[in-house]
Amino acid sequence: MKHYRILDLLLVLFIFGLIAGCSSDKSSEPKEEAPQFVPKTISVPQNMQQSSDPMAQMAMNHIMTANAMSNFASFFTPPPLLKTSDALGATDWEKKWDQDGMTITLTATENDTGYQWEVKLDGTSQSSGITYSNFIFLRIEQNKNGTAGKFTLYDFENNTTDILMEWVWNTLPGDIFDFVGTFYDNGVPEAKIKIISNPDNSGELYFFEYINGTFVLEFKAAWTASGSGEWWTYDENGNIVNQGSWS
Repeated sequence: MKHYRILDLLLVLFIFGLIAGCSSDKSSEPKEEAPQFVPKTISVPQNMQQSSDPMAQMAMNHIMTANAMSNFASFFTPPPLLKTSDALGATDWEKKWDQDGMTITLTATENDTGYQWEVKLDGTSQSSGITYSNFIFLRIEQNKNGTAGKFTLYDFENNTTDILMEWVWNTLPGDIFDFVGTFYDNGVPEAKIKIISNPDNSGELYFFEYINGTFVLEFKAAWTASGSGEWWTYDENGNIVNQGSWS
């Protein structure tokens, strides 16, 4: 199975220092606090988390990756993000701080259906040596009740507008959480994860590789509310190669 670079990317993001505690406020006179982004996370049974089964652990690694990215997104709302009265519109907020040799600008915008948060980088990163010019680094969109949204990280490694990774989540009827993460390499899709999470902590996970212009299912897992589960691996033609279960 191809190993994509999301955990390495998370480390780079932390090195950048784009977190709430490192900012120094340069906002205009405050009027009111901006909307706070609250990311969705996936809950799984304790028995599955503690399972020694290799396939249960593989499913948990994918779930932990999904949760790590969602949790990291919350750091991009350094409280309090303050409403401005000059350059931005009446429903926009902005905050700037200096970190890693760059000026980082976070804006939040409200419209009729939801909110958008956007992070821009400007200057030369001390950690990477890359020079950015108002580079759109991250964009988060979410509806007002928080049931659906999208998290898009752009290719800061190569300083291009290509998407590096994108996470989309929706809440289905019955309070079922549907989560899809897609990963790219130089603008080309590389892999995709789809997770269905039910209110009782049961769920399903699908891992796809991008092969010859299409996403091909490589691994599937399904688990119960008690934490037992089943797994399947597939070849490039969709045939089952192996399958099994854990208790």
